[in-house]
Amino acid sequence: DNSYNVVTARDLKSPTTLDGFTITGGNANPVDVDRQRGGGLWVTDSAELLTLARLIVRENSAAVGAGLCLQRSSPTLADVALVRNVSSILGGGLAAFQASPMLNGVKFRGNSAAFHGGGLFNLESSPTIHSVAFVGNVAKYGGAIYNNSTSLPALILPSGFWLAA
Repeated sequence: DNSYNVVTARDLKSPTTLDGFTITGGNANPVDVDRQRGGGLWVTDSAELLTLARLIVRENSAAVGAGLCLQRSSPTLADVALVRNVSSILGGGLAAFQASPMLNGVKFRGNSAAFHGGGLFNLESSPTIHSVAFVGNVAKYGGAIYNNSTSLPALILPSGFWLAA
């Protein structure tokens, strides 16, 4: 309970890859608004310099973006599983703010948000979604995905949406 963000990537200046491990136990739910994002990973101001590959991001909590929160960053996610992350506000699996991530082979499974985007929440964001599975994610609005009016995700088939785990 004393770890806000398990991994933080901020202001990256050169290409960086995180590959092949599990991120769990983050708890970004403090009173301080600046620390309420990205229980598992918080990525900010890092352009397209980050690649996340073969990661399991599971059982993290946060007010916003419990598994992963992207802010002004557009990483590539390849074969990443976002599993059973819980948000008290929005973006159970992933929350994206002014971001255009490439999601390829990503699995959103069993994530939840109290209000918006159980699996994926987008605000002023345009993710590319390819071969992505949404299974058993829940929220008041947008169990799988919630997009605000300025978000334009690109869905490239095959991708899938399932209600049951």
